[in-house]
Amino acid sequence: MSASRSAAAAMSDPRPGRNQAEIRFGAWYDDRDLLLGFPDAWQIEHCPPADGPDIGAAGIEAAFANPIGTSRLRDLAVGKTRPCIVIDDLSRPTPGARLVPAVLAELRAAGIEDREVLILAGVANHRPMTREDLVKKIGADTLARCAVTNHFSWDGCVAIGETSFGSPVEINAEFMQSDLKILVGSIIPHGAAGFSGGSKLLMPGIASVASAEAYHRGTCTRGRYAVTETDARLEADEAARLAGVDFLVNAIPNSRLGMAGLVTGDVVAAHRAGTEVARKVFASPTPAGADICVLSVYPKDGEFLQYLTAFAPWQTAPAPMVRE
Repeated sequence: MSASRSAAAAMSDPRPGRNQAEIRFGAWYDDRDLLLGFPDAWQIEHCPPADGPDIGAAGIEAAFANPIGTSRLRDLAVGKTRPCIVIDDLSRPTPGARLVPAVLAELRAAGIEDREVLILAGVANHRPMTREDLVKKIGADTLARCAVTNHFSWDGCVAIGETSFGSPVEINAEFMQSDLKILVGSIIPHGAAGFSGGSKLLMPGIASVASAEAYHRGTCTRGRYAVTETDARLEADEAARLAGVDFLVNAIPNSRLGMAGLVTGDVVAAHRAGTEVARKVFASPTPAGADICVLSVYPKDGEFLQYLTAFAPWQTAPAPMVRE
């Protein structure tokens, strides 16, 4: 028997005791190590990812000082008056309470006060974020100092075109009315787009339900984990270009809701650079021909549908992980 885990999960280093294993559990809620016990006769194999240490404040500062494919955010912000920051919800591990203040600092350097900034929760077709959710995601201080609202995919969107794949691009009206468009998210393996983050924060993150349905019924059905440019990724990139996204901030999470990496800059170029970091951070050995595999979905275990992410190694392993 082999205890494995997904590329996006978080198992700690093996503990003493051959028939016990710990996995990280309860992202955003419990965030604890869950001890799993197995029968004495079973042989346990641990397959943790490469992971990575947290980059710390210095790493965040360096990423904002060295954007990829575009100018620094503070330079792009000069003369702007209606910036909008999109942040994902608690179904994603993005450490917004660390990243959004860094974005706000860049905007203040360009003369934009916090009260002039709109933070838009890019919940796609999930439920709206509550105040408790928002405090966890962006911090109470940021929540008090900025205007904050939820995206609602059934109303309040404007049509801006169509992708070459045939999906309508209908985007949140408040985002489209802004004059500085910023996306804040994270990059982990994704079954449709190859990797999450990047332009997916716009489509389907702040798209209409019609756009989201066309996207999920179309290019998303042809996706695969850890492929950099799936059709779903390319379609979302087209939508982001149509919408005029100015700047991307994407973390590469580590196994403790920290950041093993951070990229900033152009919505496509920075994301591509981030996927190369993610490919290393989430790489893990995989068993071949085990009797049983235990797959962890942390840090996406707060939403049942995300169980699919646990199967990332199932699709990417060089040989079948579990025997017939």
